Amino acid sequence: MADQGGLCFAEKTTRAIAYAESIGLDANQHLLQYVQALQHGSMDSNEACYQLTYSILLAATYGESPVFEYNGIKTKIDSSRISQATQKTISDQDWRYVAQLLEPDLPIYKSLKISLQQYAELDRKEQSHNRKDIVARLQAYGIGTGDTASAIKNFQKLVDLDTTGVADIITIKELAVPISSRIYAIKKSLNTLRWIYQIPESQVVWVNIPAAQLRVISKTSDSVIGMKVILGKVSWQTPTFASYIDGITTYPYWIVPKRIAVKEILPKVKYNPGLLDANNIQVLDRYGRIVPSGKIAWHRLSSGYFPYTLRQSTGCDNSLGVMMFNINSPYSIFLHDTNTKDLFNNKSRYLSHGCIRVESALALAQAITNDEISKITINKLNSCLKDQVPVKIELSNKVPVIVTYLLAGTDENNTLHFYQDVYGKMK
Repeated sequence: MADQGGLCFAEKTTRAIAYAESIGLDANQHLLQYVQALQHGSMDSNEACYQLTYSILLAATYGESPVFEYNGIKTKIDSSRISQATQKTISDQDWRYVAQLLEPDLPIYKSLKISLQQYAELDRKEQSHNRKDIVARLQAYGIGTGDTASAIKNFQKLVDLDTTGVADIITIKELAVPISSRIYAIKKSLNTLRWIYQIPESQVVWVNIPAAQLRVISKTSDSVIGMKVILGKVSWQTPTFASYIDGITTYPYWIVPKRIAVKEILPKVKYNPGLLDANNIQVLDRYGRIVPSGKIAWHRLSSGYFPYTLRQSTGCDNSLGVMMFNINSPYSIFLHDTNTKDLFNNKSRYLSHGCIRVESALALAQAITNDEISKITINKLNSCLKDQVPVKIELSNKVPVIVTYLLAGTDENNTLHFYQDVYGKMK
């Protein structure tokens, strides 16, 4: 390896940097510290070459941890794998071949890589386009403008808007977003997909808030389950977090959070005392005993004085539906079934108090338990029985779940989409 270090920095560094940039890494971040080390004499060229190569391959394989409001996930990096790949790369100088063996083998990742390269090319051409000219902006996004209305529809589909074909205010605003901002969004998504490979488990449940979509990603097969989700409204935002699903509860009670009980339900009950019975909601005292709602002086209660817990009875009319996925986190946030499935037809699905309603709870349960849920349980859930006792099913293996806020992704056909900043986090 005597002369390989010199070759790496003198002739081959350009190839390494080009590869890093092609997959959305900050090449200068990796290069600068080793160039400085060479200049200061703290490393010789062989060591600098090795460390630069290792650094890029490590980032290409595992990424960096996304920013979560809570992260309870345990990750693991196979450093020996990276070391072996580093030695091979330095020896063969075949960056792309070796690194591609390390990168995530996921259709969404591969599609986003291609999109990154396409948008990098668009970015190089963008300077010549006037950002206030609609046709010019469509061309900047690589969208043909032979039929302007069709071109606008194609752009609206790209940025997750209603495809009206009319250049309304929000469409014009999205057209003005520079290509460089779109590239940044793609890079963030690519990094998250790489980071998922730090998670040792073979399956990961991934919810992306701006997409209002859930995916079950399998690292061992091409099978990916996807479904719509309903998330927290702007005033009750779903947090980003990484944790584990450790159990499933069938026919769960809905224990109404106190904030919802006193701010939303109590004022309605004061006006209509029969509301609780109509919605199968029981009142429990501090000892867990059921108190008949007709015996409570509701007019005396307030947000400052509410010595009760509200609990909705089990069944298909329950707000949690017939299944809840228990998540170990500091939030009272769960994935769960719902009794209002028609809302999944809405384009904008930010309607909950922070919890995540899933379109097909049974399909999700079967996927993460490898079909371990018995036919008896499935039949019982499909029967929509009333007043069932909740049953908690402990998972033999915890399943990682991550909730992200990423503005770039793909649909079920791996077509690129840019999502709306629904919570205004990117302003």
